Amino acid sequence: MRGRVYGLVAGLVCGMALAGGVAVEAQTRVWSVRTETLGWRYPYAATGTTARRGPWYEANDDFDLGEIWSQELAVDMSGEVYVGFGMKGPGPGVNKLLRVVALEGQHGAVKRQMDFPTPRLDRTAVMLAADGVALVVAGDRVQRWNGDGTVGNSIPIPPQPKINPSLWARLSPSGRTLLLTTDEISFQFVLTDTLATIAECKKENDEIETIADNVAVSMAEDAEHQFELHAGTPCGAMPLLWKLPLGRSSSVHLLNDSALLEIGGRGVKRLTLGDKTVWSWSAPGELIPTDIAGVAISQNGERLAMELELVHRLRPFGCMECKGPEYESWGVSVAVLDAATGRLVAQIPLDHTKLNGLGLALSPDGRKLAVLNGDVLELWAL
Repeated sequence: MRGRVYGLVAGLVCGMALAGGVAVEAQTRVWSVRTETLGWRYPYAATGTTARRGPWYEANDDFDLGEIWSQELAVDMSGEVYVGFGMKGPGPGVNKLLRVVALEGQHGAVKRQMDFPTPRLDRTAVMLAADGVALVVAGDRVQRWNGDGTVGNSIPIPPQPKINPSLWARLSPSGRTLLLTTDEISFQFVLTDTLATIAECKKENDEIETIADNVAVSMAEDAEHQFELHAGTPCGAMPLLWKLPLGRSSSVHLLNDSALLEIGGRGVKRLTLGDKTVWSWSAPGELIPTDIAGVAISQNGERLAMELELVHRLRPFGCMECKGPEYESWGVSVAVLDAATGRLVAQIPLDHTKLNGLGLALSPDGRKLAVLNGDVLELWAL
């Protein structure tokens, strides 16, 4: 199948002032592809009151397609983009499947694709291992999808609980270590090149949130229902790092060197494990950084990317007679920061992105950014 390429852009934005006069480095949109040309349509994009639906959709079906974009997008050093789409199967024998498509980096043409049957679409992921091989989670297995389109070795994901049998798949920033859990209690750590298990453990009260290759950070809830931050080897003791005071964010992400990225309020901080601020970055204007779509971290540890959203209040705060939500929010851009200094490297515009409608991934060297925005997939050179 050949992919149609939309809007190949050669325009270069160099030294351009974006969002409040912040100067950023050069950025180029290399290509833009409509996902419908890859055999999939965004299920939540409505035209009027009627949602656009693919031919596999039936009104009474459980339509859990494409809800975890942040785990289904990757880009390699050459700019080859891997993306996974949840789809209905072609017949009664195949209920659901994950379609994984690889697009070449120059024009976005389809190089290869493969459909992976899977019982649920909230237990899927597409990631990039440190050795450049795509990791596909589908069919309740982790599989290495080779460059020739064949599937290499694979392992089963942890057993499914009876309640809320979803999947967390956490990849270390280096791409060498993968964390798997389906119940937020039992955790399995594997090497991405061999899929060999290096540790398995249970954490009844310390839910592991983020990992690097040699350290894991958990969030523990104490008797006062306040979050505490713990760190330690994956299955070792988790000594207390610090207790989060009022106003601090519990949203943290480990970097390659075991520093922490904290996202909250209108800013982003790089912290040491001793809670010392290395740098602090504030979003321009009224924009708010968020990790709802995940945080993309380049494998070399040099760059990171996250969504910036705008919040619009719809009714006065605390109005008891008012109906409907108090506010609405949408994505405005993707900010790319230098991980060492917090300097803004690039700011990629988004087209009114809605909640759960965004996925983003940085190449291992941080020089390419893939953005899946609803029904559009783009590759940017930074």
